[in-house]
Amino acid sequence: MVNLLDFFAVQETITTQSGILLNACLCDFGLARVTATSKLFNQKFSTVVGLSPRYAAPEVFARSHLPTLVPDPEEEKKADVFAFGVVAWELMTREVPWDDTPNEQIEVRVRSGKRLTPPLVNGDILIQTMNDIASACWVEQPPKRPTIQDIHKRLNSLDL
Repeated sequence: MVNLLDFFAVQETITTQSGILLNACLCDFGLARVTATSKLFNQKFSTVVGLSPRYAAPEVFARSHLPTLVPDPEEEKKADVFAFGVVAWELMTREVPWDDTPNEQIEVRVRSGKRLTPPLVNGDILIQTMNDIASACWVEQPPKRPTIQDIHKRLNSLDL
């Protein structure tokens, strides 16, 4: 995913069902599209084709109601960071995100600031770090979220 974001290919559907997680490599091209800053940009790629509500950031839900809006590429990257936080939560809990919530209610919860409940840490440094990362990924304002490169550095700094 780090390399993917460097090439301006925006995913916005990072999920455990659609991705591959090996050696910190997370990727899915199912709903990826070219961004306005890419050399391959074409107007037909400028709308959101679909989204996975269980992993979507608040701004992705907001954009889904404005299909003619061309999103900022940096904001799109931060939406992927939000989704990464959901995947991190899913890996820690081994649960489906928002499993008890119908898809149409997930948007209401996420846009109102509700987030998934972090698992108990019980002194586990890995779980604590992943909780911290997930929480940082879920910050309401996209510019305040970490970059995927920041997350990569933090994970690599763990002494496991």
